Amino acid sequence: MLSLSTALVVGHNGPAAAGPWIDPGDVVLRNDIQLLADAGLIRAPVTTWPLSWGDIVQDIANNSGMSLGPGEKQALLRLRRAEQIATKTEQIKLRASASLSSEPRTLRTFRGTPRESAEVSVNAAWTGLRFTYRLQVTGVADPEDDRSARADGSYFGVVLGNYMLSFGQMDRWWGPGWEGSLILSTNARPIPAIALRRNFSEPFKTKWLRWMGPWTTSLVWGQLEGGRSVPNARFFGARLNFRPTVNLEIGLARTAQWCGSGRPCGLDTFTDLLLGQDNLGENTVLSDEPGNQLAGVDWRWRVPVRWPVAWYGQVIGEDEAGNLPSRMIGQLGVETWAYNRRFAGVMRGHLEFADTAAEFYKDQVRYDFAYRHNIYLDGYRYRDRSIGHAMDNDGRMISAGVTLDTDSGDQWRGLFRIVDLNRGGTEVNPVAASSLDLMNLELGYTRVLVGGELDIGIGVDRVEDWMTTKDETEFRAHITWQSDL
Repeated sequence: MLSLSTALVVGHNGPAAAGPWIDPGDVVLRNDIQLLADAGLIRAPVTTWPLSWGDIVQDIANNSGMSLGPGEKQALLRLRRAEQIATKTEQIKLRASASLSSEPRTLRTFRGTPRESAEVSVNAAWTGLRFTYRLQVTGVADPEDDRSARADGSYFGVVLGNYMLSFGQMDRWWGPGWEGSLILSTNARPIPAIALRRNFSEPFKTKWLRWMGPWTTSLVWGQLEGGRSVPNARFFGARLNFRPTVNLEIGLARTAQWCGSGRPCGLDTFTDLLLGQDNLGENTVLSDEPGNQLAGVDWRWRVPVRWPVAWYGQVIGEDEAGNLPSRMIGQLGVETWAYNRRFAGVMRGHLEFADTAAEFYKDQVRYDFAYRHNIYLDGYRYRDRSIGHAMDNDGRMISAGVTLDTDSGDQWRGLFRIVDLNRGGTEVNPVAASSLDLMNLELGYTRVLVGGELDIGIGVDRVEDWMTTKDETEFRAHITWQSDL
């Protein structure tokens, strides 16, 4: 029987909370993990968040004799230093955070930023040999969804062989993108769910499947909110993530909204959903359609050239044709990284494109189609926020981002985005009630301070409304401090 003690937290020099998973949202930590994965030190798939700490710790131990460059050495030192602090089991660990924000970010990215104008959070976490839990309470001011007290981030988990069964409200991010995931991101608040995830990604032993290399899988059964057009609809997600070579990582993902008040919820309905039999046909009655489903593939390929560069992408189908996803939305990106001796740190830059109009690759795209459904009229959303990309439907984004992670553990960030929101002009898009052009610039800085971690950010948006042709400029800023107690 595997134990949770082999899945302890490691992290950067900031606060570290015990637990078997690495939550999405920490760009410093993600950069370190990705850097070591590209170096071949970490062999586990790293595009399905939360990650398993067991995989990370095991790979670091198994490949400790590898030759590393200065950037990788510093990343490894940060991981090991934090591991020495955070690898105690059967002890309650307390953590607190507080943040203030003016105009909280609407188009959320992988990086965790405040959702509301003011937030205060406290959590208690404990990890034992087979069980783990985290109880987290957050109080917010001026909540967007009228929920001033939240349990987001709470969970309870138990080890079952090489799997972890958990229940809670955990953030998830599926895919290699930095500015968004088309199928499951942290844009919406976490959906209460039961989840099953593989702890360690050892390859198959059979010769027929050994080619997949290290692999992991995640299953999610969630419950959506009651105040919907179909109250208490259910959410299903499944993902297979594997690395057939050190340089290539592939993810296959599928999600669905189904069941709910007044809707069929039996095994036959779920079977039809899994088989993709959920599109209206000539003999299909609307009331018998099992659900709303998305599916697709993502990848990240470290191109085998002298200069470090990776190409990544994601295509997600909003419909089905010939038992395969169709009417795709898409995301493509390229990233590069290098150690800069002048700044004593690793610089990483990326250029990313995303389009959430169906058949985005055609001259005539399909507006008012992606993230929409003729039964689940609230769309592919949870509490009025897209479960997929933050643009919601019919958006197009080009973004350029850069980070500098210094040897001391500080991070400097810059992000520039050009975004066309709600190009179809639908009135049900919660991000933009009409078609908008947006130019966005954001700067940020993170550092260790007074036994905790301080994060500050500023941003400016220039918005043009297609209907009124009026321009507006909006400024934003946030400050967050968090620490172990």
